[in-house]
Amino acid sequence: MSDFSDTIAAVSTPPGFGGISIVRLSGDRAYDIACRLTGKDLFAKPSHSIVYSLISYNGDVLDEALVSIMKQPKTYTREDVVEINCHGGFVCAKSVLEAAICCGARLAEPGEFTKRAFLNGRIDLAQAEAVSDIINAATEQMAMASLSQLSGKMGQAVSGVARQGLEILSHLEASIEYPEYEETSLSANELAERLSSLSLSLDDLISDFERSQVMRSSFKAVIAGKPNVGKSMLLNALASEDKAIVTDIAGTTRDVLDCYANIGGLAVRFFDTAGLRESEDPIEKIGVGKAVMAIAEADLLLFVVDGSKPLEQDDIDVWGEYGGSSAIALLNKADLGISSEAKSFFDGKNAEVIEISALTGENINSLCEAIALRAECSEAAAVGFAANERHISALREAKASLESAINCIDIGLEADLACIGLSGFLSEIGKIAGETASEDVIDAIFEKFCLGK
Repeated sequence: MSDFSDTIAAVSTPPGFGGISIVRLSGDRAYDIACRLTGKDLFAKPSHSIVYSLISYNGDVLDEALVSIMKQPKTYTREDVVEINCHGGFVCAKSVLEAAICCGARLAEPGEFTKRAFLNGRIDLAQAEAVSDIINAATEQMAMASLSQLSGKMGQAVSGVARQGLEILSHLEASIEYPEYEETSLSANELAERLSSLSLSLDDLISDFERSQVMRSSFKAVIAGKPNVGKSMLLNALASEDKAIVTDIAGTTRDVLDCYANIGGLAVRFFDTAGLRESEDPIEKIGVGKAVMAIAEADLLLFVVDGSKPLEQDDIDVWGEYGGSSAIALLNKADLGISSEAKSFFDGKNAEVIEISALTGENINSLCEAIALRAECSEAAAVGFAANERHISALREAKASLESAINCIDIGLEADLACIGLSGFLSEIGKIAGETASEDVIDAIFEKFCLGK
């Protein structure tokens, strides 16, 4: 683990040209280093104030800057923090950072500022992960969920379940240590009721975590159908830009083309595929094979037909092969009028059918709403955080430990064996906030952060 007695420094803004670049320092010597660079007595200035100054080192003026000074403990890291707001670009920030290091700072490791905030108790581990999620959020809902997680909503949800387990464990341990005091013990019925209630609470929490995870991973929707029904035009309509080549020539798309689009706050990954038909063209056959593989891996199939005329045998064959509950049938070319024969084909097939026009945009909003509903994005966002696999794995391990404790009670084993299960439950729960997470896990989390955060 890094030496946290050091004062660290890094450029906290992205590389490139812009209005400002920020060089951040944190640690016991942050003020001393800033005083040397500015030539001013920053210790005499009030905390959380901004000072204008030239930045100099060895007699050379490096830049003019606004210097933000923040005294511990009310800072991001709970250490003294100084942020030097330089002119944007590569040269100024680099020269100021190098001067800070020459004055005694150490170059920060990726995520080290946030890691110090965690180790100094300002945030828990789930909140620290939310910082990275906010930076990398691809949709507004993911950003909002991450902000809610940063405020501690995930920790609150987890701590409520942990408190239930801790209360039960306390009663069991008291009954073992002080059997003569009956008021500290739980009756068999009370214990069974409390454990059952805890198990239900944990199941609800796991369900919330699993639902929230959908915002983190993209939802895969494959656009498929026979050639020349408007699949590529639909991809362009959903992406709101020309991603695919559109022509009247059947078989234009030979490969799988994909792009991301924000659908109801969820990053949906759309795949445009080669038209599904029998072909002697070896290149087209490869494209059709890739299309079949994409359909097999899809969360949702958008089955497109030319709805302006009766379905052809190729349409019927493709639907028979790939259609079903995981598909939405799209009657495209609604601007030309929808054929009654095309509509009637899907009657009684328990299919969700939407009439659209990829050319004019008719009902594309309705299609987006249907996709968002399939992905359950709104329900996931309502949870108020975006769980990752580490969180869910910890809860599942907690569930296994709790079931072990319940089983010990059910078959009449000694109470201390149930205590072992409950202790394991609390240990797994504690990994989410970082209370019982290993040093390796903590290091791995912060290594994924950008430099300067």
